[in-house]
Amino acid sequence: MERLPKKPTAWFCVNDGFGFLVSSYLQQSGFKIPEQVSVCNFDNGQLSQLSTPKITTMDIDLKLYGKKAVDRLIWRISNKDAVCQEILLPTTLINRASTGPAPTN
Repeated sequence: MERLPKKPTAWFCVNDGFGFLVSSYLQQSGFKIPEQVSVCNFDNGQLSQLSTPKITTMDIDLKLYGKKAVDRLIWRISNKDAVCQEILLPTTLINRASTGPAPTN
């Protein structure tokens, strides 16, 4: 992060494990969460709840995601040459203590 010419005021992390690491690194580097930087994750796993502060996250239905993944895999086996498709699945924002207004400075 030292090499970035302009420091981000928010991080959206691909999953709770990465978000936990980012949050820990930011805090160890002296950043205050959420006063100076916000962190948001994706998946609402245990790490988002164990972190201090607790991390805002996008909750997903893991059973539904797993079912859709298996369905698509079985479909792909029979349709090897078909065009790739994007499937959108529902999420819910779980607002916790790691996000706030962007700093003004």
